[in-house]
Amino acid sequence: MRRSRVPLVLAAALLAGAAVPDYGGERLPYHLAVRVGFGTEGGSASLSDDAARALVADLSAKGCFRDVLLAPTEGAPETELLLEVTLSDVLEEVRYEQSLAERVRPRDAVEAAMGRAARLSFRTDLRLAALPSGALVRQSGFRVGAERRPRTPGEDAREGARADATLDLARKVRSDLCRASGSRLKREIEAVRRVP
Repeated sequence: MRRSRVPLVLAAALLAGAAVPDYGGERLPYHLAVRVGFGTEGGSASLSDDAARALVADLSAKGCFRDVLLAPTEGAPETELLLEVTLSDVLEEVRYEQSLAERVRPRDAVEAAMGRAARLSFRTDLRLAALPSGALVRQSGFRVGAERRPRTPGEDAREGARADATLDLARKVRSDLCRASGSRLKREIEAVRRVP
């Protein structure tokens, strides 16, 4: 009995990192610009840069838009859509399992290096707008969080928590924008673009 090669070919494409949209359809015919910023309390420029890069990479590889790029800091980009991502209530902390005295004079250097956990959490608000009018297509919000312990004595747990949080942010944004049917989002976009 001969087996079909289709599952093997599909598995090979997925393992090779082929850009297969996760939402199950063709990409929408729109160019999307992504801009990440902070709410009124401000925040780290490196966090917003990391989040923007993660969003562009994830939406480019697995999203539902034809093209995804970073929006300029000021002014409107030359795309049909703008995704504004606002981060707020940022909480970044490191917790230590040892006392200060044990950290200053550790009995076991490896245990001291591994005895901490970094945590990063923030509120995310999304606003998808049609350009050039700036009319609202969709908006939503959610919370993102990650916690990381070092896996090796030299690893920076804070960098790991930041990487995990930005990847989680990118997955949640893609899920929010490209969930279910791409045709529904396309209808929402076209309805807003027709309004003068």
